[in-house]
Amino acid sequence: MVKKKANAPKKLVGGRVLGKEGEIWYAVKVNGFDKQDLRDFKSELGLFCKEFFSPPDEESGPEE
Repeated sequence: MVKKKANAPKKLVGGRVLGKEGEIWYAVKVNGFDKQDLRDFKSELGLFCKEFFSPPDEESGPEE
């Protein structure tokens, strides 16, 4: 049985250009994932990215 592993994101360089001018693309290499694992990982990664870029809540800021 292959051990499931997700490597750290790496910047894609060289090869065919992805996206538009000025964009930087990152990739995450995974090993040992089945179809369901890949779907779940992709979904969770998308949620984490949205959460990272969402503005902080005003309610959770420092209290005066």
